[in-house]
Amino acid sequence: MFRAVHLLPLLLALGLPILPPAAARNPLPLPTPSVPGSLGVNIHFTDPQPGEMELLAKGGFKWVRMDFAWSGIEKTKGSYDFSAYDRLLARLKKENIRLLAILDYGNDLYSPDSPRTPEARAAFARFVTASVTHFKGRGILWEMWNEPNIGFWKPTPNVADYVRLARATGQALRKAAPDEYYIGPGVSGMDFDFMETCFKGGLLEYWDAVSFHPYRGDNPPETAADEFRRVRQLIAMYGPKGKTIPLISSEWGYSELYSGMNREKQAKFISREYLSNMANGLLLSIWYDWRDDGPDPKEAEHHFGTVLLDFTPKTTYRAVQALARALDGYTFNKRLALDSPDDYLLLFTKNGAPPRLAAWTVSATPHAVTLPASAGAFTVTDNAGQQTQATATRSGLNVTLTDAPQYFAPHSPNALLSQAARWGALPPSLSVADADDLNAVLQTVTGGTRPEGGRPQGRLTVKPLKRPADWPGAWNWPNAALSATSPSARLSIPPITYRGEEPFTVRATLAVPGALTPLAQETRVTVTSPLRLTPLAPSGGRLQVRVENPSGEPFAGRVRLLGGGATEPVTLAKGVREKLLSLPVTPQADGSMRAELTLEERRGAVYVPALKIPALSFTSLPDPGCPAEDDGDLKLPAQLDCARVPPPPGLPAPVETVTRVTYKFPVGWKFLRLPATDRAPLSGKPYALGMWLHGDGSGDLLRMRFTDTTGQSFQPDGGTVNFTGWRYVSFPLSAANAGHWGGSNDGMVHGPIHWDTLLLVDSPGGRGGRGTVHITGLTLVRRV
Repeated sequence: MFRAVHLLPLLLALGLPILPPAAARNPLPLPTPSVPGSLGVNIHFTDPQPGEMELLAKGGFKWVRMDFAWSGIEKTKGSYDFSAYDRLLARLKKENIRLLAILDYGNDLYSPDSPRTPEARAAFARFVTASVTHFKGRGILWEMWNEPNIGFWKPTPNVADYVRLARATGQALRKAAPDEYYIGPGVSGMDFDFMETCFKGGLLEYWDAVSFHPYRGDNPPETAADEFRRVRQLIAMYGPKGKTIPLISSEWGYSELYSGMNREKQAKFISREYLSNMANGLLLSIWYDWRDDGPDPKEAEHHFGTVLLDFTPKTTYRAVQALARALDGYTFNKRLALDSPDDYLLLFTKNGAPPRLAAWTVSATPHAVTLPASAGAFTVTDNAGQQTQATATRSGLNVTLTDAPQYFAPHSPNALLSQAARWGALPPSLSVADADDLNAVLQTVTGGTRPEGGRPQGRLTVKPLKRPADWPGAWNWPNAALSATSPSARLSIPPITYRGEEPFTVRATLAVPGALTPLAQETRVTVTSPLRLTPLAPSGGRLQVRVENPSGEPFAGRVRLLGGGATEPVTLAKGVREKLLSLPVTPQADGSMRAELTLEERRGAVYVPALKIPALSFTSLPDPGCPAEDDGDLKLPAQLDCARVPPPPGLPAPVETVTRVTYKFPVGWKFLRLPATDRAPLSGKPYALGMWLHGDGSGDLLRMRFTDTTGQSFQPDGGTVNFTGWRYVSFPLSAANAGHWGGSNDGMVHGPIHWDTLLLVDSPGGRGGRGTVHITGLTLVRRV
């Protein structure tokens, strides 16, 4: 049975449309991704050079992001000079461009550091009050700070201090100008721990959107999709009920001098960044940067711009201009699935006009595909704005996809594309608790989004593309007939008992009468639990289990160890987010230890299953040893020292030596790896890699790498070194929370897998990290 209590937070997390309460305002001034309304760029001026603003506007940009620097506005205590920004807003208004203003940086009148004392926070709040009052009603997006998780927060990043300031800012803004728009935190890289701490601190009560800077070296823009999904999961966990909180990429670009990049590739990536962000539901994307910062041919920081230092347009500028002109006035409707997940086909709509398409591939090899379309003539615009003509037949529109986007505009109404536009849209990814939640979202493909234009018609089939290994029971999925007289049908998905971390893909296919090419959509589904269980490496006949409760909501239940029969009660008071349990296990004849864990919630006198960890075995691995290797931009020097040393105190395992790595990275794309020496295929069913790691609170990111049989690389996330002392870190050997590239590049793990890197330490956003980590107790966890 459908349960509305599950659906509301799910829809909010997905960014799907929900009618706000009558008294509520629109959450943002841009309600859905559109062209050119979602296209923005960073600038570094308040007074443009002659002709500069006109050139920017002709490029198709509708937003600029600019520092709103406290120290430049309040030069005398209590006196605020907004004249430079008055001039900027006047010029922007003339070109119909809007401002994303960054409330940022310190003021020596109050402190040499970022505002982290009560006096400095109060002064910053007064500055915010004066700013939003002066510019009230101008449609500004006010962003709280720039990259507070790296060196822009002085003297060193401190998330607790940032949360205090962001909360004070929100309170001041809401009191002085409650209808102004407020976003944050604008973190460098996808720093999930920093964002989660902000969400726990109640900042989603104030923010109208969550912003971030998903830089990724020279990795393609499409690789950010799983990271956007993770942010939505966190928003669903911590966000206020009934509030829509969308996502914004408030800074992100590619220098043409990045390793693996050049100007031609930069031009392709700027279009793909804007388009793939829209496909993932991001309302606004700000490209970094508008103009090259300098002429140095060897300095990567000088070459992010869309125009040269002398304002000569680059191919990058022409690419944005081509996108803006080809899709001018159009709104993103949905992504239509093609045969390969590497191929992207986006549908855009505009009232009173035939739908248009944007298409490209992430594959380096051009290849022919057939796009769904009714017969008719099309104008094709390439990434440089050059136009050619094409004709679709009854079988569709035959085209050659490349890694540069192309745009397809029908000359006259196109029946199949109109059907596609009316068809309800699936989100690119979703997290569900059970079959009821999944059913609620899948119902969107049984109806239409524009009833006034007619309903979609045809035979609808919905099915998963790959069955998760741990999902028992029936696997028969429904199909339904959609017609003008019976436009919608009820789907019924089999009950979900699966609680694994492996996402799976659901594909909806609509076979339209008279069309030889069907319409299709896909969504990536993750079945979640509000709690997490992490089995630690067993020792001395006992298995320690970490129970994590990210929401901080009270919980009462028990963890059961199946097979051995041991049971341990779990009681978590409100605000308690972690507890460590110890359960007895019996070693096997081969020396491994096996366990199957079930977490059950107590409801009255009854225990209800809440989370299941499959039967696992634990096998010790050799310690990684040395040397460590630096990776990333090889032109940047790094300092690394790797040695075998006695363990720091507190290690809950009896070992004599551990691997110690001390590192210092320059600013830029740089990280260290402990490569695997044994790359033989892993037998059995690999589940996780665990290790004891001694952290120093550096805030750097922990990852590892494995490859599958197709050559596809996966890089699971192990969290952040936001702790000091020993902690057990676990990396899932699955596609869950893992970037992927190469090989089949489909985000699905094709076994057997191989070790590549046992540990990778990276700094968020290339901030130039330094620290020391100790590693031991490597354990391969397999499904039994």
